[in-house]
Amino acid sequence: MKIYKKIICITIVLFISSCSVQAEIIEKIVAKINKEVITLLELENVVNNYAKLNKVSVNEQIRKNILNELINDKLILQEAKKQKIFVDPFEINQIIDQVKANFKDQKDFQEVLKNQNLTEEQLQKEHENTLLKIKLIEKDVKSKVRIDRQKIQKKLLDYNFKIRVRHILVAKEDLAREILSKVKNGENFERLAQEHSLCPSKNKEGDLGFFTKGQMVKEFEEAAFSLKEGETSGIVNTKFGYHIIKGIEKEEMSKKELKGISLQIEQQLYEEEYQKELENWLKELWKEAYIEINL
Repeated sequence: MKIYKKIICITIVLFISSCSVQAEIIEKIVAKINKEVITLLELENVVNNYAKLNKVSVNEQIRKNILNELINDKLILQEAKKQKIFVDPFEINQIIDQVKANFKDQKDFQEVLKNQNLTEEQLQKEHENTLLKIKLIEKDVKSKVRIDRQKIQKKLLDYNFKIRVRHILVAKEDLAREILSKVKNGENFERLAQEHSLCPSKNKEGDLGFFTKGQMVKEFEEAAFSLKEGETSGIVNTKFGYHIIKGIEKEEMSKKELKGISLQIEQQLYEEEYQKELENWLKELWKEAYIEINL
């Protein structure tokens, strides 16, 4: 599991050129964080990598978000240094060895580094910084995350049962009304699903199989769980279209299934609490630091 989802590993190689424009980009400072700075070139490199990786054009808001993440990065490393967090060189070498194992040989590895304007020492420094951030966040954030067990038990009450339904999905409300009228007049639901439904479940006569709460969109879920076996819903509108739902059966969840769901709920709650702790911790780092932004 990633300890810090927002960590951005940055490798910047500044090539000092006689070109005045390039020099201006290198020297322009977009942020000061205590005694450190972020240059425009540093920001642009990360922005360009983000755009390529996500295949998107970067607007001003995304650019500001990226700069904030770079500031977070600096603040965390500064705090790690302040607290004298230490990374054993053996840990770094282990990671580098794992990276090298993905390449055919040392020559292939060095060629990739060269193409990325990286040296092995710079790669080691990147991983050292990442480990420093992880260790600090484990100490100052992760250690403070607490899960309320009562919240887990309360959420589990929604999962005592699983249900199985059939449904017919169409794009037009008029068609849905026409089909619902046929169902009410005794026409075969399964055949109508095969003839009209846009959902792949049409091949199973509209059968969606068993599911629990939280697996379907809210409107569909509320309608489906309110049905008795053999009962048919009215028209249910969701972002997917217009549904007609028929209840098939309802079963109690097994202990094994409930245990699996309990673990999922625990993980979800942990992530929520972790993000809160992380955001509050970062706010404190910002509050205690001298930060000047010139974007």
